[in-house]
Formats: sequence, C-alpha cells, structure tokens
Amino acid sequence: MSTCEVERKTSDSFAESSAAFFTIPDPSPPSANPERIITEATFALRIGDAQEITQRVFSHTQDRVTQQDIGEKSAGCMFKNPVGKHAGQLIDEAGLKGFAIGGARVSLKHANFVVNDGTATARDVRAVVEHVKEKIYQFLETK
Repeated sequence: MSTCEVERKTSDSFAESSAAFFTIPDPSPPSANPERIITEATFALRIGDAQEITQRVFSHTQDRVTQQDIGEKSAGCMFKNPVGKHAGQLIDEAGLKGFAIGGARVSLKHANFVVNDGTATARDVRAVVEHVKEKIYQFLETK
C-alpha cells in the first residue's frame, strides 16, 4: 500500500533554486525518497497596465530570440546552475560551445543548450552531456 504525504509550500520556501521539489534525491533506498508531485497552486496576481505588460512580454520574447536557439530542436537548459554561477557561462569559458557528437552539439548561442540537428540520437545527446560534465569538472579544478 502506498502512502502520500502532503507538504505545503509558501512562495518564500518554494524558490526554484532551493526547493526540495526541484532536487533529484539519491535513489537508494527507493522507499526513502518518494516522488513529489505538484497537485495545486495558488497565484496572487496584480492588476497592471495592459500596454506596459505587453511591452514587457515583447521585451522578454526578444531577449529569448537573441539569446537562445528558438526554432532549433533542444530540451532547453540542460545543466543545473551551480550555486553562484551560471552553467552556460562556465561551459562557454571552458571553450565547449559548438562541441558535437553525432547530431548533438552544444549551442553556439547559449552554451546551456544541447541542440539536435535532426539526426541526433539519445546516445549522442547523452555523450555530449557527459563530455561537458567531465570537461567542466576539469576546468573548475584548474581555475
């Protein structure tokens, strides 16, 4: 028989960078780490100026278009940001932008993205991810 534990989070305790919900737990033993599922959310919205909101949405969209591979096949950001750093910046500093295996490559626009040229296999993507992880560990050791 499965059990379910209810946990309430407030906006103060439920930040993406620190919430236990977003942390992948150690899988052993399995019973010690139940899966977490968000079943309900409540948002407090404010009334704002429609023109100002439209401008902000447009500005954010433009930023995404210039900084990310919009229109290319990818799973979005691939690596978790280490505390106080940005994964994409570290990958860029380590010279890994454009690194490719098969049809998968580190984006030239945003190094935290692995893009698929249409021919990549899951094995290609996994190999790129593992290579990047290994090189970043080496890069950080020498910094």
